[in-house]
Amino acid sequence: MIEGVTLIPLATHADERGFFREVLRTTDIESFGQLSWSSMYHGTIKAFHIHSVQYDYWFCPIGVIKAVLCDLRNE
Repeated sequence: MIEGVTLIPLATHADERGFFREVLRTTDIESFGQLSWSSMYHGTIKAFHIHSVQYDYWFCPIGVIKAVLCDLRNE
């Protein structure tokens, strides 16, 4: 595990009609700057960018995210 990386399980409330899922709550947000949506075609790779300081909240409604994180901070 990389220091500062947190996985937050999503709360899902289901019944016979379907479900409601809480994706992001104000109690989860440490800092907010941008909300965006991205869609990639099957087999597409988006990679290799760096942030010196940034909080990212990822949500994948369809498909799978395969992420590689690399901690480049000096010890």
